[in-house]
Amino acid sequence: MLFPKKITKPEEVVGKGVEKIVTGFNEENVIKNYNRELRPEIIKGQFYLAQILHTLYPQSFPNVHTAGKKAKQNERGLSYMIVEKKELDEKHKEMARLLQKTPSQHVGSLSDEDQDAYRALEGEMKAEGRGDKTKQEMGSLGIGFDAQLRNFSVDKDSGDDLYLDTIQAFRFNSATNTYTLNYDKEKLLSVAEGLSDKYLEEKIKARLARLDELFIELTKE
Repeated sequence: MLFPKKITKPEEVVGKGVEKIVTGFNEENVIKNYNRELRPEIIKGQFYLAQILHTLYPQSFPNVHTAGKKAKQNERGLSYMIVEKKELDEKHKEMARLLQKTPSQHVGSLSDEDQDAYRALEGEMKAEGRGDKTKQEMGSLGIGFDAQLRNFSVDKDSGDDLYLDTIQAFRFNSATNTYTLNYDKEKLLSVAEGLSDKYLEEKIKARLARLDELFIELTKE
């Protein structure tokens, strides 16, 4: 899928990491701009796993609308993902502001004063249990993810964890140059089958089937 042609004027940076920058897209969504072109199976895998997690935990994982690569002739062929815009809490915004002071996004590259401020925010987040519920839920589903507190905000309506980073569907082992699933399919199927809403159950099953297809394509000899 190519980058949508209709786009509003780019807004300010709302998030920044080592591999991508998040900017405003329109009133309802933000866009994650990757600094390289990902394999189609990888970006689509992220997309379908994100949709599954949003279906199961709508307050904790923003909806994802589309993902792909930008048209090479005018956007350098970089990958992107358009995600539901969420209101972020003040602690998360302050942590992000501090990290944006250094290109490396490493806390150790900040000034001593800023490091102290960052660590103080981390301490407050840990004390309130931020991320604990999500770690437990993802662990029960066999999903590995970056659980640094910088990736969490709080959903303003429910008070639940709000996870903002992208989760890989397929884990790469550089030592063996192989991919494995970054989720337990049987456990996700079990959770889906336990839902009272059969439409949501079938929605999750369809996305798991699509992930199966992507994994087969990804691991072809």
